[in-house]
Amino acid sequence: MSWALAAVAVIAFGAGAASGVLIASRRRSRMLRIREGIAELAGGNLGHRIILPGDDDAARMAVEINALADAVQQEREASGAREEAQRKLLANISHDLRTPIASVAGYVDALQRGLGDDPERYLAIIAAKTE
Repeated sequence: MSWALAAVAVIAFGAGAASGVLIASRRRSRMLRIREGIAELAGGNLGHRIILPGDDDAARMAVEINALADAVQQEREASGAREEAQRKLLANISHDLRTPIASVAGYVDALQRGLGDDPERYLAIIAAKTE
């Protein structure tokens, strides 16, 4: 009888140890997936998401990391849009400044060459464009 009891105890201990190893292995595997996902995000792949089913700490951490990645990705897109708007604004301002300057330069050149029959009219146009 004692051999049977000892055998049951050994089997129970073995099953418990195996169960513990499996649980620890599953946790390590889930943490490895989180580390790999963070490495992807850190490498610039902001479209990467960590998918971990379940309701344990690892799954909750994955959800929070994904939310952070969403926020960073949205900010990067908004920043790109702001930079594009700023480039367009500077191009428009530059064009608006060059156009009257080119016009004034043309009238000054015409006056210096003695072209045109009414220099006073040219001077009035130059004065109007510089206001």
